Amino acid sequence: MIELIWNGCDKLIHGLLAQCDLYEVDHDLERGITQELELEINLLRPDYAPFMAQHERYEHATRSRRGSRGRQYDIAFVWVGDRRLTWPIEAKVLRTPGRLADYLKSLRNRFLNCQYAPYSSQGAMLGFLFSGEPAAVFDALQAKLRIALRPHPSFLARDHRTSDHTRRVPQGKPYPRVFLCHHLVLRMPIDN
Repeated sequence: MIELIWNGCDKLIHGLLAQCDLYEVDHDLERGITQELELEINLLRPDYAPFMAQHERYEHATRSRRGSRGRQYDIAFVWVGDRRLTWPIEAKVLRTPGRLADYLKSLRNRFLNCQYAPYSSQGAMLGFLFSGEPAAVFDALQAKLRIALRPHPSFLARDHRTSDHTRRVPQGKPYPRVFLCHHLVLRMPIDN
């Protein structure tokens, strides 16, 4: 799945971003980029893969009450055989390496409290970086999270790190407590 994310990002960088207005408001820009990324992932996905990518999928398991809408993933890999199982990607526009408040809020309040990926022990944060270096993003994340970020052994040439977390699992829920977060930073082809 992670290879599909990176390959989809490569496709975006090499032309498809021309369909997105990179000067839009961050939320709209995030939605436009992730919409295109989801299409690229599905076009690259092997026919035999047991999952599909879906843009803006709702998480129903963690709805606060019946009839309400659940949290919405930017992109989720959904298992065809058990559609409760999702592997979400939460995307954030990062105008600079230090502007991480929304990124950290999503990690802490969605992934680490089991609002996102309740049945999965992994997920991804994808940062669209508009100025600065990905290494500075990872340094800032380590400082704010007070944990080590490690390079992923399969993606050493990519701006990809992982971090281990212990989630706050609601009482009586069978959700995995240990969570591995993948941090992917995609440098955007724009001059600010």
